[in-house]
Amino acid sequence: MIRRSRCCCFTLAALSVGAVILALASCAQILGIDSSRHLATADGATDGRADGRHDAVDAPTGDGAHPVQDANPWWCLQRTPAQLDPGASVTTTVVTFNALDPVTSPSQIDGGSDMGLGTYTGVRGLAVTPCSLLDPFCKAPFAPAAVTNDAGFATFSIGETDSVFFETVGSGWVPVHCYPGPFIAGETKLDVSISEFTPQGLQLLAAALGITIDLDAGSGAGMLFVATLDCFDHHIAGVTYTLDSVDAGAAFHYMRGGLPSLTATSTDSLGIGFALNVPAGGHTVAATLVDGGAPVGQVTLSLPAGVAIFADIRSLAQH
Repeated sequence: MIRRSRCCCFTLAALSVGAVILALASCAQILGIDSSRHLATADGATDGRADGRHDAVDAPTGDGAHPVQDANPWWCLQRTPAQLDPGASVTTTVVTFNALDPVTSPSQIDGGSDMGLGTYTGVRGLAVTPCSLLDPFCKAPFAPAAVTNDAGFATFSIGETDSVFFETVGSGWVPVHCYPGPFIAGETKLDVSISEFTPQGLQLLAAALGITIDLDAGSGAGMLFVATLDCFDHHIAGVTYTLDSVDAGAAFHYMRGGLPSLTATSTDSLGIGFALNVPAGGHTVAATLVDGGAPVGQVTLSLPAGVAIFADIRSLAQH
């Protein structure tokens, strides 16, 4: 059995220190690390934690068996990925979590991948649907919608594919489309972690940059959040994102010190870029290294109005 993790993960933490400070980060942000980790169960068990929070599945790390690869975080971009088999069933568990609550990743706890979750607060009652990239309004999903349990889990059986996104909707939460990237041939179990935001949280993010956003489905615009991971599934600093066919008002913004920056022009170690008030429709986001200008990868998206898209550009899964 091969189990992988994917993470459409960003966190908003509102801290009051004489004023409200907004922090946006991926699962990699350190917001308090528990001294021990346990495996969350798909039936919604709380792992014995008094606070009702959960510990989730680690993503795999490099095995150190390939010295040349270990020295080059981009080694996998030179290889041809194995062909996917649509008939090969992949048990896919979606984990939705509250982005306003503390979240940790395995990388903070024991140096693991940035793709998994360490500790988190699950969101119950969201409808999760696996959809085809060719079907942006999800009229013919890969499987019927499933409702998340107390641990924020919803599980599906999906064939290997490079054409899937997950839609999550629920009262009081911004609609989300998660683009985890292509499956990897041979993986039989996959965990996909998805951030969930309240409208107030995203309004705070925009306000920190002096931007007003309209989250209504009739606004004609949505939001994009993109993270790049190297061949060891670690977020990468020094990446710029380019968004095609939009005006300057939808330019990418970046983080510094866990906060949105008015001046940064590339990612910090969180690997995150985001664009607000992006016109609804089809877009391609390309990731490029600042040092040398080498392309890392790209993702093609279909953005509905009023939706937040979270997408990973995962080097291991680039085709």
